[in-house]
Amino acid sequence: MIGIIASILALLVYVVGVILLAPTVAERENNTHFQEAEKVYKFNCIMCHGPKGRGDGPTAGVLPVAPPDWSNANWQSSVTDEGLKNAIVGGGTFIGRSNYMPSHPQLEDSPILEEMVKKIRTFGDLKD
Repeated sequence: MIGIIASILALLVYVVGVILLAPTVAERENNTHFQEAEKVYKFNCIMCHGPKGRGDGPTAGVLPVAPPDWSNANWQSSVTDEGLKNAIVGGGTFIGRSNYMPSHPQLEDSPILEEMVKKIRTFGDLKD
């Protein structure tokens, strides 16, 4: 009898733990996508767009078309999230801009794309 009660109690603890930990697992998954978006930004974007998204990366000065300043509120309000996704996936030429902005079609159906858009939006919150 004690064995049955112990088994039921263990099962109950397991079920409650799964329920309580479910948001933590989801947060960790989102965090992983965020971390991957950070890697994508550092590897593919930072050289032109800069560490704070101001279009002042080390190669920006030699481009024939300056990258946009993502920290600018007017710029942030002029583009939709869908427009950002199109620019990231299709590149500059796809959205009628510079062909120096490469396309990233591998991100099209990836949750990392959402995190990239969120990252770009955070640059609009910069004050300094």
